[in-house]
Amino acid sequence: QFFVDVDGEVIRIELDASRREAVVAHWLSHRIADMVRFAEVDDLAVIALAGPKAGELLGGLCEESVAELAPLASCHATLAGVPCRVRRNDERLALPGWDITVAESVVDGVFAALLEAGAVVVTEADWCAVRIANGVPIDVIDMNEENIPLESEHLTRAISWEKGCYIGQEVIA
Repeated sequence: QFFVDVDGEVIRIELDASRREAVVAHWLSHRIADMVRFAEVDDLAVIALAGPKAGELLGGLCEESVAELAPLASCHATLAGVPCRVRRNDERLALPGWDITVAESVVDGVFAALLEAGAVVVTEADWCAVRIANGVPIDVIDMNEENIPLESEHLTRAISWEKGCYIGQEVIA
């Protein structure tokens, strides 16, 4: 999975660090404007908070009203006294969810505040079980060059059926 945030003239792309080199090379090969620059950022961490009570828990810790964010919207916030960026992200598990991006140097403190407020750590196996049960694919694991994106209902939200313009539409047509 990768996620995109737009903040003014900055587009942030979150993806697994192991895939960064290949993804950036692919995007550079399709770059249509000379004004595009990529900056790699390694000192950030993303904490995913998901579940039916996640919004209430996060709302109690943030000074801003982040629990009311629209799907995939994001804002700057302060969580337990720490500046962060919060994105509403129901896409990770097909459950109410928020991604909290903080500097790696403060991630332990933010994580501790979430746990103290009632968040629960889940194992990777539990996370994957919920993801699979809810039909959320992960590229490289569940989707690759052998699949057509529309084979995953999860991806249909990214396509405008009225406009009809998206990369690969010729393959689908």
